[in-house]
Amino acid sequence: MDKKSSPKIISPQDIENMILEIVGAHFGLPAITLSVSNSITKDIGADSLDRVELIMTVEELFGVKIDDKINSEIDTIGDIVEAILKTSPSPSNLDLAKQTWAMISKGRYST
Repeated sequence: MDKKSSPKIISPQDIENMILEIVGAHFGLPAITLSVSNSITKDIGADSLDRVELIMTVEELFGVKIDDKINSEIDTIGDIVEAILKTSPSPSNLDLAKQTWAMISKGRYST
């Protein structure tokens, strides 16, 4: 009998690290220079279109839809992390997001 492997649980820290990498890649900044306290508009310099594209990328990657009220209140990178956690993504979506991001960051896939 072949056992199916269950998705690995991804921690909030894993999600935070992925979001830092995604924001860095989106704005051409090294993730190591970013923190969850960075404001997307004030510190990073995103305009409203940049912000919308970033949130859409995150939603697509994690397979979630961030509630419009929560979305309108997102200011910092940490707010994006919290918004993802509030959507309660399934373990399989988190695992897929991690795999997809690994491929994107290696240049084998594009959003």
